Amino acid sequence: MASRMLRSERLTNSSKVNRDMSPTSLVAESTLHLLAQRVQIQGNDHLHGLANISMQRVLSDRARKSRALKRSGNPRDLLKAEEVKSKVQELGIMNAIEALRALRPRQAEVITAVCLKEMTIVEASKKLKMTVPTLNRELRAAREWLSKRLK
Repeated sequence: MASRMLRSERLTNSSKVNRDMSPTSLVAESTLHLLAQRVQIQGNDHLHGLANISMQRVLSDRARKSRALKRSGNPRDLLKAEEVKSKVQELGIMNAIEALRALRPRQAEVITAVCLKEMTIVEASKKLKMTVPTLNRELRAAREWLSKRLK
């Protein structure tokens, strides 16, 4: 069943995600998932059905994780911390942040915490005492303002 499923997956799916998986590893991984569920098996047909569903889930989870890795950066991250630090002098980001601080101090604090101090969104929201959605809104607005300013 695992061989047939992998062969079908490879023929229908253009991605190379599950090409390195062997039938044995698919069976092993799906068995672990089945054992974790602690389902009472009621005959061979029931076992085959559960195994089929479990193998499909393993393959789809691997494909989903692979797609997530392609976009591994947080889409809300404007610049990685290393990029920000290296571009501070050449782009004048510090001057722009200071100009932003004069107009919108809260947005300047948010951008400083997330981009320069490398805090996560949750850490920054706790430190700045604001909710995550509010912090995301302020961060988005600050990034837009900075991108216009730095052009």
